[in-house]
Amino acid sequence: MKKAKISIVFMLFCAALFAQKPDTYQKGDFYRPNPRSLVGRFGENNDPAKADCYKKLDTLDRLDGKGKIKTALEWQNEVRPQVMDFVCNTLYTPLPPRPESLEFKLLERDDNALEGKAVRMQYKIISRDALGEHAFTLLIYAPKNAKKAPVFINANFNGNHTVCGEKQIIMPTCYLGNNAKAKIADHRAHEHQRGLNYSRHPVREIVARGYAIATFCYHELYPDKHEEKQSGVGESIYKIFDKSKLKGAPQAIAAWAYGKIRALDCIETIPELDASQAYVIGHSRLGKTALYAGALDTRFAAVFSNSSCILGTSMNRRNFGGTLKMATSMSPFWYGPKLAQYADRIEDMPIDQQHFLACPLYVASSTNDYWCGPVGEFLSLLEASKIYALFGAKRLPQKSDMKIETPFFGDVGYHLRIGNHDITLYDWTQYMDYLDALRAR
Repeated sequence: MKKAKISIVFMLFCAALFAQKPDTYQKGDFYRPNPRSLVGRFGENNDPAKADCYKKLDTLDRLDGKGKIKTALEWQNEVRPQVMDFVCNTLYTPLPPRPESLEFKLLERDDNALEGKAVRMQYKIISRDALGEHAFTLLIYAPKNAKKAPVFINANFNGNHTVCGEKQIIMPTCYLGNNAKAKIADHRAHEHQRGLNYSRHPVREIVARGYAIATFCYHELYPDKHEEKQSGVGESIYKIFDKSKLKGAPQAIAAWAYGKIRALDCIETIPELDASQAYVIGHSRLGKTALYAGALDTRFAAVFSNSSCILGTSMNRRNFGGTLKMATSMSPFWYGPKLAQYADRIEDMPIDQQHFLACPLYVASSTNDYWCGPVGEFLSLLEASKIYALFGAKRLPQKSDMKIETPFFGDVGYHLRIGNHDITLYDWTQYMDYLDALRAR
């Protein structure tokens, strides 16, 4: 009887989501996704009536079937290791090993960047191991005269030079994915691309709020030849390691997470930055990367997932928008090779995305981003909150908190922006407001 009541409540919750004109959203409204097309451009299901066809997992159920998780210690010592084993060896792959040596070489510094309001630093992070060396460039903007600025670590898609228009930013020489907004058409960096993706990295606004931002181009760690259906492993961080040192397949998300962790290593050496307040952040596939890095390295003070989609925060068993089968077939070099075995049998997976969401956590979605499945992302946060509660968290979201552009700031954070798949100044503003609110408690 109790299970029947729970099912009825959940059905009513989902039914309440779907009753408005397509793509019309207002601030403060409860979110009801109604896309213009019930089938996405890749054939994915966008019909709310066909969602929720799989039995969902209760995060408090033990993976071994032996009852409920009752304490934080039980989760931390018994269940979480099982979850992370699946995440590291099936969902994704193990990180590249720590190299035999690391060097953080300051390439350039300007104490009067951004019209005299910031310090700009550019470091070459060099990893050396048995088969040679690998390097990538970390671009940092910090508030001028900062003593210990909190810092966001955010990999970028199109090269450091597209983050900001300053001419001193070192141009990447690596492969770049072609991108219309950044005017990349030949997979290479050019002068005319400077600053064209500033909207995703509003460095002036971030610095003005007292935060620093550290960014690197993810292609430098593992070229993402997603569109070409090719592996970039030959030009990646993996090239310096003897294969005998690798614990799993050399895949992209693990390499990008390695970059975020090495960036934190570098930040720990910079006096102006507070490594104890380092926040790992990412959008889309780099949101997945941020989640993975945050789950593996407890030095990160918080994780910000911006529209990280299926196999990020969005619940696999939701069956709305992108699916595990599509993800593993369209982007086979991102995930663990073993994951494809679950493409047609989702219910055999022992975990869902809520199981590995790092804590503290902020999840963000956007109303028209149906591929990401905003409802699935929010449901994962609700389920993950059950674990946070075991650790004493009191201010956690409820189903009624899925309101448009009405951020939830508690022991975890959440917002749903009006718009499409992107990371914008609105998103960054909420992240900084949330952190300000935490510090003010």
